[in-house]
Amino acid sequence: MNSRKTLQTIIDEETYIKLQRLLVLESIENDTKMQTVSTWIRTLIEDTVDWEFNKLKLEGWNPKLIKKLKN
Repeated sequence: MNSRKTLQTIIDEETYIKLQRLLVLESIENDTKMQTVSTWIRTLIEDTVDWEFNKLKLEGWNPKLIKKLKN
């Protein structure tokens, strides 16, 4: 899928600072260039979607399920 969608998330400053620190520590531990917050979040989302448990859920997707959503 070549098409990209934008996802915006809002986090508080304390969470953002903690995330930045984690990215710095990860970079130091792996001796790699520091990831951007956007890259880290994108990877987290992709890993979550590709997790086997969720892959199995997605295999059962049927558009008719939308009617079962509660308001």
